[in-house]
Amino acid sequence: LQALDSCLQLADPTDRVLLGSLKLKQGCLLTLVGDDPAALQSLQEAARLDPTLSDTWLVQTEILIKQQAWTLAASCLSRYLELKPDDTRLLGAMAEILEMNGDYEQAIDYYTQSILSYDAQAADTWLRRGSCRLQIADFAQAAVDFRQAQALGADPQACAEKLVLCYLLLEDYDAVLAIGAELAAPENASGELWQHLGVAALALEKPQEALDYFTRSIEKQGDLAANHYYRGVSYLILEKYEQAQVDFTESIRRGEMLQLSYYNRGVCAVNLADYKQAQADMKQTLALSDDTALNQAARGLLEQLAQQ
Repeated sequence: LQALDSCLQLADPTDRVLLGSLKLKQGCLLTLVGDDPAALQSLQEAARLDPTLSDTWLVQTEILIKQQAWTLAASCLSRYLELKPDDTRLLGAMAEILEMNGDYEQAIDYYTQSILSYDAQAADTWLRRGSCRLQIADFAQAAVDFRQAQALGADPQACAEKLVLCYLLLEDYDAVLAIGAELAAPENASGELWQHLGVAALALEKPQEALDYFTRSIEKQGDLAANHYYRGVSYLILEKYEQAQVDFTESIRRGEMLQLSYYNRGVCAVNLADYKQAQADMKQTLALSDDTALNQAARGLLEQLAQQ
């Protein structure tokens, strides 16, 4: 660094190419000694002096990634790729930066370019593009990407969880349960995966399967939202009213799915001949709900209870 300072003092002040090169070297050295703010200043000066110095944009990108300044990092890497269009190994890096910045559609474009020109066999690239497609609700194409990532050796559990979410959102519940049945290591599955399988089982009118899945989900991740409500619904369909009541009460305690939890707990109370509790729950449903159909059902039950 001291030698570079001497060179900068001795250099011809009109020689922008030489000065730019020296400032680039200074910026690189400053990153090596951990002075990123000063390094950015030197690199920005190098780019001002000689905008064709591709490496100054690349090193700035590296520093900005460390600082999680994603918008600036994307801008700098874009300038680098304009100067070095053949450097296809960095297309994936550009996609990752855009993904971190929430620019999912642009990220998908860069992941696609990367797949076509450089890393078609990289499972992580397919996995990341699929995740971006999930973010823009392109669930069918996301599933294609996750399948390809799986075929290329990506973590099968991670791929299964992503695929289950895709097919759940596509309302292809049979596909969801098929993936669940194929899990290689079910003990490693997350609470969310078990919950998604339970929702699919409920949609396919398989309440016992749903009950088993929601119970696994609760055991795996006790704080996952709505699990007790869903398990309560499974118990209710199976006419296990006392167990359903317990789950709906827990759902209410957590403040989750309140109106539906009160209504369904009231239905359980009716079936258990606890009419006082049923009336209280129906009144609470009416106080909380702006759902016309649910209000109508609650009023209907209250009218029946008044005749008991």
